[in-house]
Amino acid sequence: MDELLPRFISLAGPSCSGKSSLARWLLEALGPAQSVILPVDAYYRNRDKQGHGNFDRPDAVESLRLFEDLATLAEGRSIAAPVYDFTTHRRLERSVTIKPVDWIVVEGLFALYWAPLRRMAAARVFIEAPASVCLERRVLRDTRERGRSPESVRRQFRETVLPMAERHVLPTRGFADLVVSGEEPVAVGGERVLKHLRALSEGGGHRRPSI
Repeated sequence: MDELLPRFISLAGPSCSGKSSLARWLLEALGPAQSVILPVDAYYRNRDKQGHGNFDRPDAVESLRLFEDLATLAEGRSIAAPVYDFTTHRRLERSVTIKPVDWIVVEGLFALYWAPLRRMAAARVFIEAPASVCLERRVLRDTRERGRSPESVRRQFRETVLPMAERHVLPTRGFADLVVSGEEPVAVGGERVLKHLRALSEGGGHRRPSI
């Protein structure tokens, strides 16, 4: 019997809508030995020396490298994924080995933005949450984890995060097979995703995605 190839789950949504929480829940539910998370955030480009950079635009991501790595995984080979440091806004020297396990959760703002990535995905999921909820969560996260002031977080959200989400992220909801609420308990959305994955699995063995 041919070796089964990995399937990709594209998990998109606005900043702090609950993508990372759902991705971690799915990792536990599917089993850490059978699943892995590949964050789109890992492929952010380094911020320039002047500190400029709009990280809420698709071109802030090195998308070609992301597509190449996904294609490598789809062929059943491991990759060395980059690691991004959000305190310095630069990639670290080290990388993380990602193996071609059964399920690969591709999680990030733009996980449904690029057509090549959408074509590779066996499941396309969008998490939605009101801007007010996303802002509250982002203030909490960035002040605790990234040393930001509440004022700077709110300013960035107002000036770039929300406008870019409205332009680039929210429209990708239309590409989703499944839309879940980021306000509900993560297990509620998670169980809906699992039901969708079971339906996919009943349709046959793993297929080789293409870009």
